[in-house]
Amino acid sequence: MKLSEFKFLYDSFFTTAIDAMREVPLEKKIWAPISRRQTTKYYYYYFINMILFHMVPAIFLDGLLKLFGRAPM
Repeated sequence: MKLSEFKFLYDSFFTTAIDAMREVPLEKKIWAPISRRQTTKYYYYYFINMILFHMVPAIFLDGLLKLFGRAPM
């Protein structure tokens, strides 16, 4: 598979997923998935983004839920 073919498949899948999310919203969501796609060939850049935009908010929100006596997500 050529890179251009993969990019087409990825783009069409992502567009379809975002359209489906708008038509059938998730229940009890805190925020909607963003439509910003970001790929990188640099491992450390990916790792820092994963920590900042995935792990830190999850730990913060789970901590808040525990603080108020509710079960974490």
